[in-house]
Amino acid sequence: MSLRTYLPTWIGCVLVTSIGSQRNFGFFVFLLGLLLLLAMPVALWRLCLRPALRKSTLIGAAMWLTSLAAISGAQWYHQKVARQQADEVVQFVTRYRQQHGQYPDPEQGLAPLRVARERGVRYWLKNDGQPLLFYHSTLTGFDKYHYDFTTQRWVFLPD
Repeated sequence: MSLRTYLPTWIGCVLVTSIGSQRNFGFFVFLLGLLLLLAMPVALWRLCLRPALRKSTLIGAAMWLTSLAAISGAQWYHQKVARQQADEVVQFVTRYRQQHGQYPDPEQGLAPLRVARERGVRYWLKNDGQPLLFYHSTLTGFDKYHYDFTTQRWVFLPD
């Protein structure tokens, strides 16, 4: 069996992994998992009834499972980094309020808030002076995590 046999599978795995590993594309984990579940009966049929295809079927399945694992790991990492960056902003805003008696104005251009904005953490003051802080879920670009400064915890806001 030559490497040329696995080239279409390899190209598909690389393409799906490179897209699915990006931030906000975590739904690829579910999509790929569903497709693999649907392909299982065909793979089992090939394993049982066509012994000549066992090796190529198992190698192809291993390639797709590796792709799924890589996407899952990347999405876990994106979520961890996003929460860490948002927690840094929470700490900065809380310290600023303790030192100055009010929440920082996002228009002041303070470095931690500017850097946070570049990383996807959104912060601003409402008309009543209360802060609003959130970041988008890395699994999908539609869901958000909002920080509640009164209860000091993150709240998931599905869209």
